[in-house]
Amino acid sequence: MTEAGAAQTGGRGQVRGTKRLVMAPVRRAAVGEYARDVPPPAPGVTLLTGVAGSGKSSRLRATALRHLREEGTPVLMISSSRAAASRFAADLAAESEEGLGASRSMTWPAFAFEIISRAEAQGLIPWMRGAPRLRTGAEQDHRYHALLSRVPEASLPPTMALAAGTLGLRQQLRDFADQAIQVEADPEADVTALAARHNRPEWALAGRLMAEYRFQSALGDSEALDALELSLVARGILRENPEFGRAEAARQGLLVVDDAHNVTMPELALLEALVGALRPTGAPAIVAFDEASAVQVFRGADPARTGRRLAALADRQEDAGPNRRSSGTLAAVAESLRARLGVQPLGPGAAAPAADARGEAAGGEVECLVVSHPFHEHRLIGTRILDLVVSEGANVGFADIAVVVRSGSEARSVERQLTSLGIPVEVPPAVLTLKETPAVRPLVALMEVVVSAEEPEVAVLTEVLTSPLIGMSSVDLRRARQELRRRARLALVRSWSGEPADQASPNPASGDPMAAGGGGAPLEGAPPLTEARIPLSDQLLIEAASDPASETGIEGIDRLSRMIAAGRREYETKNKDPQHVLWGLWEESGRAPVWRSAAAGTGAAADRANRDLDAVMSLFYAAERFMDQRPGAAADEFLAELIEQAVPVDTVAKRAAGGSAVSVLTPVTAAGREFAVVFVAGVQEGRWPNPRVRGELFGTSDFLEALAAEREGRPVVYSGHAERVSAVRRDELRLFLAAITRATSRLVITAVNGDGESPSLFFDLVALAAGLSPHAIRPVHPPRPQTIRALIGELRRAAESAPAPEAADAASVLALLATSGVRDASLTRPETWWGSRALSTTAPVVGPEAVIVVSPSKIQQAIEDPLGWFVQYVGGEPAREFSRSLGTLVHALAERYPSGEREELTEALERAWADLNFDDSLSSRAERAHAEHLVSSFAQYAIQARSEGRDVTAGDVEKSFLAQVELPVRGVPRTVVLKGTIDRLERRTDGGWTVVDLKTSKTSVTAAEGAVHPQMAVYQYAAELGGLEGVERTEEALLVYLGKPNAKKVATVRQQGAGISSLAEVLVAEAARTMTGASFAAYRAGERDRSQLPEIDPLLPQGRPVTRLDLPENSPEEGNQA
Repeated sequence: MTEAGAAQTGGRGQVRGTKRLVMAPVRRAAVGEYARDVPPPAPGVTLLTGVAGSGKSSRLRATALRHLREEGTPVLMISSSRAAASRFAADLAAESEEGLGASRSMTWPAFAFEIISRAEAQGLIPWMRGAPRLRTGAEQDHRYHALLSRVPEASLPPTMALAAGTLGLRQQLRDFADQAIQVEADPEADVTALAARHNRPEWALAGRLMAEYRFQSALGDSEALDALELSLVARGILRENPEFGRAEAARQGLLVVDDAHNVTMPELALLEALVGALRPTGAPAIVAFDEASAVQVFRGADPARTGRRLAALADRQEDAGPNRRSSGTLAAVAESLRARLGVQPLGPGAAAPAADARGEAAGGEVECLVVSHPFHEHRLIGTRILDLVVSEGANVGFADIAVVVRSGSEARSVERQLTSLGIPVEVPPAVLTLKETPAVRPLVALMEVVVSAEEPEVAVLTEVLTSPLIGMSSVDLRRARQELRRRARLALVRSWSGEPADQASPNPASGDPMAAGGGGAPLEGAPPLTEARIPLSDQLLIEAASDPASETGIEGIDRLSRMIAAGRREYETKNKDPQHVLWGLWEESGRAPVWRSAAAGTGAAADRANRDLDAVMSLFYAAERFMDQRPGAAADEFLAELIEQAVPVDTVAKRAAGGSAVSVLTPVTAAGREFAVVFVAGVQEGRWPNPRVRGELFGTSDFLEALAAEREGRPVVYSGHAERVSAVRRDELRLFLAAITRATSRLVITAVNGDGESPSLFFDLVALAAGLSPHAIRPVHPPRPQTIRALIGELRRAAESAPAPEAADAASVLALLATSGVRDASLTRPETWWGSRALSTTAPVVGPEAVIVVSPSKIQQAIEDPLGWFVQYVGGEPAREFSRSLGTLVHALAERYPSGEREELTEALERAWADLNFDDSLSSRAERAHAEHLVSSFAQYAIQARSEGRDVTAGDVEKSFLAQVELPVRGVPRTVVLKGTIDRLERRTDGGWTVVDLKTSKTSVTAAEGAVHPQMAVYQYAAELGGLEGVERTEEALLVYLGKPNAKKVATVRQQGAGISSLAEVLVAEAARTMTGASFAAYRAGERDRSQLPEIDPLLPQGRPVTRLDLPENSPEEGNQA
């Protein structure tokens, strides 16, 4: 597919070239041609070894195809994953003239299940009551949870006391049980006996629970088998029933096993039993193996042991030859890392590999890139992908590119970033757990809301509103919050002022309550304005979503409200059935027809809709299966099972065929696949490799070593921690090697170097093998992505602010794009640009009849930076820095502990800091030290205040006030209300009062500036006006800078005397003049003054393009001043 793209501007705006989007076909091995060259399989077992990329899988496919063509007897193909089995079957079906016929391609659990089903039907399994079924991991977790919940906490081994009741304890118990099954350990004869012999209470607990688990299974659902049990039971059937085994062997004309290095020990035992049944028939078997390519060690694979047993099982061994997938630097890097694994050959090679008609791959390139921040890493990958696909003459399509990351959580992050750049992305089901898929996450979150008696958390509602299920953008959500807040203010004004509802206009020009607060006298019985608190937008959003009758008129919020109501209705009326709850949520979302329509189309949007529908179908299938297995269970239980799912579960729900998209994979899901270009991301120290030794809570490694020693009749010698960490690193290197060997032409390794992160040893090893110096690699900044939207943005910026020739060229290209019909072409029209739109209104912010509400904390900004005041007044807050959050925390502590007792403050800070969940980094430790300094400084100030004769009571902190005064504003008498909160009001021994404002910044005003500080002056003025109950006047005001110690290492204090009301009156009038204006000045004054929002500041380059007033429609009567 080729799509006309956009031109790119070079120096001085010249067009450099036209971009084309070329979608290259997915690479496939020429199985049909290769099949003519491979020799027919020899009788007995052939062990095919070879490095990654040597063509083992292609050889297996070609051998199977030749057998189908020449012999016509069925082929049994067994792979390590369902995806690999599907690819194997699809390749053979496409090349075979007769199709697959009776041949089968499946996984080991599927093959074992097939054997057990036939054996049960023939009555060969007397202990099984009914047709067999697979017990899912979620079922296992649920049963172990029930067993653990009956264990008194006091009975747990001391090492597990802190983990009681946690998901982690349950997972480690299941891991221990799985490892014990792998080695066929009996719960009582092995686990419990070894526990007693070695005095290991954690083994005793595991043995007891495993025995109870087995007893419950035998008693209640003997037909349900775990994935590991399937292979062991099938192995037992083949061994104990020779006639059945011979009949099974007769069904296979050829056995083909791919990726045998990934088999678990029970699967290996089943393979050995199957080969034993095949030998008398003379049917050939070919098994592919490469110890360095194992990616399933975490599931129980032991490639070294498997290799030894396969070598003993095989009649011959063949080597597939050298790496054919890649060459050049790429092949050299792979060989260098493989050598570090120290893989030993299984034995002398036998027959030479068959000639490969495909020839050598093109030379491979390797890049090692670092960025300075984690956010930039995924953005850099996105821009590089676009460069590869969109570049002129590109022969690489999205389907030829993969991004491989260490874990599923990283895959989600990559998917979000690539999707935001318009790149089609495909994430296999085996990467994400069902609850983590974008389309399912909001449904699961809403199920939690439905079954919970608590009000929903705003974070949950925000996630759902911005999910594919609702589809609000962050801008939509911000506007919705502002609208809810505006309505709440309006309602408050009506209740306070008595203004009839039909006369209260929401238009800011006629007295928007955001500032004014209405006019007139309060209604009788209405709360005083100081007590009337406008709820935060968080609370308003929760109320709107929880009340379906609210009908806000905001489509996304109203739909969310209807969904929650529908889910609760189904929950209450349909016996809490999870299927009904899900259906209620899904039907009310209205997404089904929208996504079906999109899925019927083509392109990235259709692929996304197909994936979303697939995910929702899988969720309904999971609910159906859950109810089949546990009739009568509630939605709460289904939800708990879904949330606790830690490992992706394969599903048999049908899925739509994938389109052309970038694959985002983990090493496990990447195994067996190849791509022209592979990005391996997140190669960070501590993350890849992840050196954590698993299973330590139950001592799993110790148990396996003790069991091996017991069976071999020797004393046990436990491995040291360093030895186990080394084994983990070896497994991590296998995963990394599997990731980098997926590339055929180009490999790009990325990492973060900065912000507390550094590349790992693996990154350095690749760089060295590629002839690069790791220390010489400098961080790069992601360039502009090659998307139409980004290009239009760059051209608009040039048209606005570049010199005349470049601006003219940019305008010409924009005009060309406007008529090209490409997506987002509407963004080229100047009337859509913020800087070119007409003003929404030129009326004053506060209407002429409205009360002017002035906050002392905003007076100085209103006078010195009118534009900054207005922008923040209408909601344009800058990004919240941690220092501001820290200031809020310190003020809260000072309010709760006004006496400043150091021990109380320190303990409270400790609790609050723990809730913030900071990582243990240098920056977080520095912030913690600063927080401790602020708290200590406040405690010292409190002591100093008492020594100087000032004290404070709990009722005099965060003291609210309200004062009213008539002042001339713009030549007209106006009512001004002073409204705010004072940090501390301290009583002096002489009966007077001192106003105190706590500051946490590290800089302070000068003594002269403090003497006339506007905020403090207005505080004192409000007291003189009677705004502070019980306070007729104040004697002084103090600015206390806790973050700036003076020469005596205590807080810096700036004093303001009394008798400053005349100055305060002038300041209030001047601020009121700004607040009632229709235009707002922007100017800078003083070295300390800097713009809080430079993006819209007309005095700064980055703000000038969106604040231009040289267009007639943007010129109000007074005009902006600068």
